Amino acid sequence: MRLVAEKKRGEIKYANASRDIVNFVDNADLMDQRKKDYQMSAEFEGASGVPKIQVGRNWSKTVVAGAIGILLGLVLLYVLTRLI
Repeated sequence: MRLVAEKKRGEIKYANASRDIVNFVDNADLMDQRKKDYQMSAEFEGASGVPKIQVGRNWSKTVVAGAIGILLGLVLLYVLTRLI
């Protein structure tokens, strides 16, 4: 009887943790779509432990890196057109 109760508790913890992780990931996706800087972290108690999840995005660094890449591409294009 005790094993059945422990098994049921484990199944409930697993189901709750799975649901909470899916909700966390969905919220992170929403934050990512808004194109703003964010940092999220959470711990979820599951049947076999407490995993910790951290996600984040720094859009300002992404924009700067993209601008540098475009600038380098334009400089390379200018140099190549001067050689021809």
